Amino acid sequence: MAGEASGHGELGMKKRLEAAVHYTVAKICEEEGATDDVKASPHFLHALSLIVMSHAETMATDMEAFAKHAKRSTISVDDVKLCARRNESLSSTLHEFAEQRGLGKKRGTAK
Repeated sequence: MAGEASGHGELGMKKRLEAAVHYTVAKICEEEGATDDVKASPHFLHALSLIVMSHAETMATDMEAFAKHAKRSTISVDDVKLCARRNESLSSTLHEFAEQRGLGKKRGTAK
């Protein structure tokens, strides 16, 4: 019975997250579409929300794997940067962000 309650809570949390992603995607599309006088259909918004959720889940799984490979139980800034390595613009932004805040590994330092 306790397992069912836990599973129901996780399902509820995922549904709330999906709703939040859908709302955010709709708002972004609305704002971007307003500049070009374009309106996104509900079907488009739903499909785009599913793509965003799927990509986020894949990235989360990848970052967990990177942390586990490094024998850590916590995802670090370096795991996030590694996950973004194929998106040059995002990778550059993350590297700048981390550098400005002194986050992540210091490369090339003597041991």
